[in-house]
Formats: sequence, C-alpha cells, structure tokens
Amino acid sequence: MGRQTNYNKNLVTEEKLALVLSENLELMEDFLSYCVSSNRAASTIVQYKNQLRIFFVWNQENNKNMFFTKIKKRDFVRFFGWVSEILEASPSRITSFRAVLSSLSNYIETVLDDEYPEFRNNIKALDAIPKTQVREKTVMTDEKIEWCLDYLVNHEHYELACYLAILMSSGMRKSEVLQMEVDFFTSKQKIVLNCMYETGKIRTKGRGKQGKQISRLVFKETFDPYLKLWLEQREKKGIKSPYLFVRYKNGQYLQAHTATLNSWSERLSRMMEIPFYPHCMRHYFTTSLKRRGYPDNIIQKIVKWSSMAMVSLYNDMSEEEELGDFFSSGENILPTVGIGIVKEKKEDPEGDQEE
Repeated sequence: MGRQTNYNKNLVTEEKLALVLSENLELMEDFLSYCVSSNRAASTIVQYKNQLRIFFVWNQENNKNMFFTKIKKRDFVRFFGWVSEILEASPSRITSFRAVLSSLSNYIETVLDDEYPEFRNNIKALDAIPKTQVREKTVMTDEKIEWCLDYLVNHEHYELACYLAILMSSGMRKSEVLQMEVDFFTSKQKIVLNCMYETGKIRTKGRGKQGKQISRLVFKETFDPYLKLWLEQREKKGIKSPYLFVRYKNGQYLQAHTATLNSWSERLSRMMEIPFYPHCMRHYFTTSLKRRGYPDNIIQKIVKWSSMAMVSLYNDMSEEEELGDFFSSGENILPTVGIGIVKEKKEDPEGDQEE
C-alpha cells in the first residue's frame, strides 16, 4: 500500500458551516481574496480554505464560536492538541495549520489594523512544533524498478511505464510531471549534450501563481524506450491531448491531475509490495547519479537546485557504500614513511648514547 495521509474529509459539512459565526466566515473570505490579489498559488489558497474551515468548525463546536480576534493563545493550544489527538495529524500537518492561522493573523494585524488596532498575532508567541519522520521512507533499487517496468510493458500498461520511467530519468516532482507535454519530446524537442531532453518551461515549487519557471532535464537512454511505447499506444487510441499523461472522462482524454497520479502510486505500491510515492524517485535519481560518479555540483545543475546541499539531502547511499568506492582494495593510501619504524639507538662519537 502507498503511504497514507488522514485528510478527514467529513470534518466540514454544509450543515456544520451554517452554524459557524458569520463574521468568521466573512473574515475568511476577505483573507482568501487578499491571497488571490497577492498572487498566492491556487493550490495554496485551496489548502488555506480547507484548513480554515476545519478551524472555524472546531471553534464553533469547542470554543463557543468565538470571533477570531478574541481567540486567546490557550485556545489555539487546545486546537493544535485536538488536531494531534483527534485527527491524529503529523507534526508537519499541525505546522501547516499553524502557518495558515498565522497568515490570517498577519492579515488582520497589517491590513485590518484600522478596524482592530489592538490585535496581535498570538500564533507567533507559541513554541514551534518540531518536525519528525512519521512515514516509512522507501529506498528504491535498480532491481525493483527494472522488474516493475518489465511487468508493465509485458502487460501493455505503457502509460504507467512511461510515468515511472520519467520519474526515474529526471527526479521530477509530481506537480511537474502533470505539466509534461508531448511536444517536449517530439516536434519541439531540445536535446542537451546528446543525452538529455530539456523540456519547455514549467511551473515548479515557489511562491505565486507562476511559481519558479524552469525547464527540466530527462535522460534519454532510460526514458526513450517507454516513451516510444506510450506514444504509439496514444496514437492507436486517438489521444489528442497535448499533455503526455492523461485521464479519460466524459468520452474524452484530458490532462491527468493529482488524483490520477495518486491512484497510480497505489497501483505501483501493490505491484512492488512497498510504499511507492513519486518523491522516492527523486531520491532514487539523485542516488543513481552519485553512484555513477557525478560530482555534487554537476548533480545540482542537472536537477537545477539552488543549493548543492540538496544533493546530500536526497542521496540515499550509506556512508559505508560511499567510502567503499575509495577503499575497495583495502590498501593504505596514507604516507608510510616513518610509520611503525623504531629507530635504532646510535652511538655518540664521544661515547654518549643519542637520546
């Protein structure tokens, strides 16, 4: 099975929202409109809305439906405790709730200061929540991926094979894979150093609606066989979508979305009998480059990270494995002159022993 996240979809209903203080809902909508005007990413705004709805429903049910500016620090502490104990949320998710509530507080403090001159951001006064590893980390192997690709090809699951291959050959994020277009690898293809595709500019992780606009590099040798199979199958099916990965809905093929890739992760997890998630392939890609002797600064350029420190973060090689590349023969590479040699005592010409 894939890694599981508890999203608590039934926490907020229309009936529960109808009981929430109208002033709180109006404040939330004003804040979200401000986020839109501030060029926040659409996905961020959706996340903010979902989390604020959960908070205000909790506030209605457990905190006397208090108006947001009147809520005390101890009330926020109780909410975070509820999120941890009742929702069984991870520290990362609690931190996410904390961030959106802090952003709303900042909005009131800076934009609505004429209406609420005494208001201060109480979230800032609370202790930070330490992050911990709550999910099992999957370290992919060459053998596991090769087996899976062979299985997919033998069963003519060419789109899924192409998806796994592009992750293996580029280390892309899930959101980046969704933006891949057929033309990036066909009519508008750009080949770098005769071994990598360079895609068109896509939105990557970053602030604002446009995010950080960069291209991605995809190694041809490991990607081309599966790309060819999928393109041929697309043609037979009459798929005209410009996007490489698609979903079938209402009689037509549309761009795949996050739910599509989530379902594929579940399928791959069942097939390989290990938790599969796209980010583990980012680790695999970085580790593969390290094993093939690419220097960290070159890996940084390939993945287009802003810091070379990211290489160490995504490298899954053990310390013993990395050292083994240099000490495989077991010889001593340090200077041996004078090591382990006991000097004989010499007779002083005048008869005294040399110390």
